[in-house]
Amino acid sequence: MHFIYDRFLTAVSFCWQRVVTLCILLIAFFAFYSAQNPMPTDAPELPTIIMGFLPLNHLMGRMTLLKCLLTGGQNWFVRSTNMSTFFDDLATIRPTEAMFPPRIMNMLHDRFVEQLDRLPPAPSEAERAQQRQVSRQLILFL
Repeated sequence: MHFIYDRFLTAVSFCWQRVVTLCILLIAFFAFYSAQNPMPTDAPELPTIIMGFLPLNHLMGRMTLLKCLLTGGQNWFVRSTNMSTFFDDLATIRPTEAMFPPRIMNMLHDRFVEQLDRLPPAPSEAERAQQRQVSRQLILFL
């Protein structure tokens, strides 16, 4: 029994060592990145506003949150975890930086195509010529 307990403690401590090492590496990466790529002095200082929609057990969700905290920005979380209010939250929050996984990019593309299908069809060349002729006649009339 003592052997199993020792193995459990070793596994748990190894897991925590990995978590701490990962956090230190992420902080070192962002510190190195910000030292290598400083903000231009002539550019206006914009606040970092990030929309947190990924779960924090996702690496991308943790990285965006950590970057936001290290740069002194704001992280706004979405209202619903099932992405039903994603586009409303995107319009409300208006993030200055965004990292999207492919699933979200597919949602954005589908939304774009849906909005594009709602547009009226473009006028043909004959219709445009007729509109120009009518506008010329109106100008001559005035």
